[in-house]
Amino acid sequence: MIDNPRRVKDLIKNLAKGDSGKAQLLQRRYAMERFLERMAESEYRQNLVLKGGMLVTSMLDGRRACAFGRQLRLPLDA
Repeated sequence: MIDNPRRVKDLIKNLAKGDSGKAQLLQRRYAMERFLERMAESEYRQNLVLKGGMLVTSMLDGRRACAFGRQLRLPLDA
C-alpha cells in the first residue's frame, strides 16, 4: 500500500502520461477503491449495502451508468 499522498499523485501522473482526463479518472478510481477497502476492513462491514454503480461505471470505461441503470431490469428476489 502507498501511504504517501505525494507518491500516489506522482504515480497517477506517470500512468496518465500527460492526459489530464485520464489522470482525473485514475485519481477518482484510486480514491473509490481505497474507500471500499477501508469499508471492507471496518467493524461495520456486515451492516453495509453497496450498489453496483461503481462496477457498471468501470465496465463502461468511466462513463456514467445512469441511463444504463434505468434500462436494466432484474428480478429483485433472485
